[in-house]
Amino acid sequence: MVRCAALLAAALCALSLGAADTDGDGLDDAIEQQLGLPLTVADSFVQVMEDGVEAEVQRAKPAYKPERDVVAVLGLHAGGNRNVWRVDFAAPPQPESGVLHLYVDADGDEATGRKAGKPIGGTDYMVSAVAGNAYSQHYLPDGSNEPGPRVVTAVVGNSLYLTCDFPVRQQDGTTDYSVQVLSHDAGKDLTAEQRMSDSTVRAPVQVPVRPGDEIRRLGDYTGTEGFVGTFDLALIRPALFSEANRWVTHDDLLLDGYR
Repeated sequence: MVRCAALLAAALCALSLGAADTDGDGLDDAIEQQLGLPLTVADSFVQVMEDGVEAEVQRAKPAYKPERDVVAVLGLHAGGNRNVWRVDFAAPPQPESGVLHLYVDADGDEATGRKAGKPIGGTDYMVSAVAGNAYSQHYLPDGSNEPGPRVVTAVVGNSLYLTCDFPVRQQDGTTDYSVQVLSHDAGKDLTAEQRMSDSTVRAPVQVPVRPGDEIRRLGDYTGTEGFVGTFDLALIRPALFSEANRWVTHDDLLLDGYR
């Protein structure tokens, strides 16, 4: 009986230590907070592309790595300008040793953005996870580029989640843009025979637009907000050392009458 009680206590302890998933959508609260998703609203990702595993002849090659093999791409709009993508692989992804680019044509106009041939021509934002670093590039209408909004990533099982905040074309309550994905090994010293590479076709991303603004995470703040005014040393020092001040030591203070 004592043994049964001990086993039950251990099981309850293990359950209490499990990761919380408040909205029951399969993503832990900690991951949702990291990605900037609401904890009380179940997120439904929409599949926008199914690439499938590589053909058997490709999987038989020495360079094949299932963690680079893109199986499917899913999308989600998370309010405001927040876009979320889930890239599914044939095995748990290893972003610290790989390269993943999402070429996003945010305005649906191939004449604007990156000047290149198909399928990456017309890219307005390139969202990347490269050797453990995540970032984006913004391509202006004339083809020039500048650093884009920050990118947040998370690995869950066989999926790599990426979020990036920028406006995309919308129509009738859904997003209306396109994305193409490229995945390959990191490392410039690899030969073509050694490098695993997989790419998808460009596919439309038509997912429901979530009303309201995106959830602001700590890293989304780029400056001080909510202060009416601040005071720096240039104001404090003159007041502190003014000749009008009277200096009295602690022992000489007269506190009679104060409550």
